[in-house]
Amino acid sequence: MKSNHPTHTAQGFTLVEVVGAMFLLLLAISLALFGYVGTLRKASDLDHQAELDMDVKMAIESLKNDLRLSSMDYVFFYPATPPYEALSFPIAYPDSTTGMLPRDPTTKRIIWSDTIIYHIRDSTPHQLVRTVFSPRNNALTDEQIQAQLDSVVANGGDNNASSRVIFNNLLHWQLDPRRGQFNGYSLVETLKKNAFIGYVLLDSGDHTFQFEVTEKDTNSTGFAIGIDMLSVTSSSLPLEAEDLEVTQQSSAATAREEMDHTWSGNHQLIFPASQKGASFTVKVNNDRWVETNFPRGIQDDVVVRYDTDLDDIIIRLKGNEIAWKAEDQTGDASPSDPSTNYSGTAVRILLKGDNLPVGGGFITSKGARCRLVFRASETKPFGISNVRFGVASDPESYTMAYLSNSVPVRLINPANNLVYSLQIPAAKTATTEWIDVPITPTNNYLVTYTIDNSTGHDAPRLWADHYGSTYSWPFATKIAFFDTAIAAHTAAEYAASPYDWSDATGINVHSVNFLPGLERVRVSYVEKGTFTSRIADTGMLAPQYNDIDWTATVPTGCNLKFKVRAGNQYNLSDASAWTNLTAFTTPRGNPAPLGKRYIQFQAELESSANHLQSPDLHDVTMDWPGDTRLVNIGGDFTTGPDHGVFEVSVDGEKLQSALVVDLEIYKDVRVGKGNETRRISSSQKVEINPRNTGK
Repeated sequence: MKSNHPTHTAQGFTLVEVVGAMFLLLLAISLALFGYVGTLRKASDLDHQAELDMDVKMAIESLKNDLRLSSMDYVFFYPATPPYEALSFPIAYPDSTTGMLPRDPTTKRIIWSDTIIYHIRDSTPHQLVRTVFSPRNNALTDEQIQAQLDSVVANGGDNNASSRVIFNNLLHWQLDPRRGQFNGYSLVETLKKNAFIGYVLLDSGDHTFQFEVTEKDTNSTGFAIGIDMLSVTSSSLPLEAEDLEVTQQSSAATAREEMDHTWSGNHQLIFPASQKGASFTVKVNNDRWVETNFPRGIQDDVVVRYDTDLDDIIIRLKGNEIAWKAEDQTGDASPSDPSTNYSGTAVRILLKGDNLPVGGGFITSKGARCRLVFRASETKPFGISNVRFGVASDPESYTMAYLSNSVPVRLINPANNLVYSLQIPAAKTATTEWIDVPITPTNNYLVTYTIDNSTGHDAPRLWADHYGSTYSWPFATKIAFFDTAIAAHTAAEYAASPYDWSDATGINVHSVNFLPGLERVRVSYVEKGTFTSRIADTGMLAPQYNDIDWTATVPTGCNLKFKVRAGNQYNLSDASAWTNLTAFTTPRGNPAPLGKRYIQFQAELESSANHLQSPDLHDVTMDWPGDTRLVNIGGDFTTGPDHGVFEVSVDGEKLQSALVVDLEIYKDVRVGKGNETRRISSSQKVEINPRNTGK
């Protein structure tokens, strides 16, 4: 029987089919390999880029970590004008135990440890290099530090320093300072803030500083600018803003505004601007030392004081003031009238100086001469005679004996005549002539007088000695009551006696707990005194001193002289002693040895022949051509609710306040099997603010 199913013949793949299948397989493998290679290449590129990004970040962090230990006003740049491509700066390391930066015990400035220089080494490829001078030579002048930087850049390093390549393949490296501004707004009325505004390259001579209002805080009610002090020169000697020469102003007028004592010189320069864009300019010399407030000087028998009548801080001889008061020595601010009859008695009063073991220190000034003031009671007159004055025999005890014969003293009567006896009306005072006995706080002095032998005229004003009774100090007054049996001696003789009356016979001597009659002692000026200025650091290796000048009031008969010295040691231990220098009385040029870094002046003041007048020294000016260098501009600025934001420019150039670092590096990576390369790059731009001030 025939089957109904078709018949099949067995057969394999044809050659064409096999070849096609193999082609497809190879194609798939090739595509897979190509993708894998591409993935590997992409991963490699990412690795190279990540490595490059890390290099840039590490370079920036290295610079930031170094600069934060430095101060912007100690940074030196290369080349002379921006954009800069190299910089040198000092760093200081905190003490591992205290965490504090090391400081000079005398100047209180930071002692810098190392000098760091970041620079480009001109090689193939270019390199960014960090060169370290350790330890730093802190004796180098600004010129020498700049020369050191220039040499490192020129030579790619220094044999006396260690260098490390930060990375190769530098594409772009630029150092740009940032513009400086100051925001004067504060919620509290009229405060003072010390601030750094910026820095500028400053050469010697006069420069124009412009202060311009750029905006104001949203909470401020005005655009005012207030300046107390400016630090604008290479020597960093501060200048009183109110004393600077204002050369131009717009929209408002500057003024010398009186402030309290927390402002230097008790004044500030105020610019009451009313709008954005208002400005004023001042002229500043680099470098000029203008000493107007005389800080940190040595005062020897002179005083530095603010004179309200002159509205100025001056140097004047000590004296011309009240040196002793009865109410101070007794502690009695409310004296009384006597209730006992003291007629015909002798009184001796001890004026207590510094050297007493206890209870002294009531003579507060000194002078070449003195005069006494006596006061009568409020209800009765006071008859006084035989006044004598002199130094106590022992400055360290309460012995009431004169050092030598005392001086007889006359009083001035209402007709302006000099008399030895005087009746002082009730509630009035009488003054003596000037006494030629110098007064100094270390001595004790004795005043002796007799009271008239009349019950109607024997009432001196009395100050109760609270201190003596409270602290068990010896009382400062003795009174001698005379018996009628003493015919051989008079009250005048006992008033003149150099003894302390302890061995007197025939009289009753009492130490009493009150002080009668003598109200105060006034002194003249001292004969002479000196003011020795602080030591100014020019910051220069070989300054050429020009002139010294001053402003002073010198009355007839008074003298004002100057001496100047210089040296290369910060404490002037290498300078001439003042006694070896010749004083001069008129301004002069070249006042000190040239080429000496540190300088100092001494002013000698001499009073008139009667010691009643003193010279007044208002200011001293010295100048020298300042070195060309990057100068930190700052000072003490006033803040307040009506103050604005201002910026400063010098000779038209805006100040810079921080360092902007713009860094870009590259790397050539190989492409394929040949020598073909492809360049990848990475960049970063950052602003760095050094934290240390150096001061």
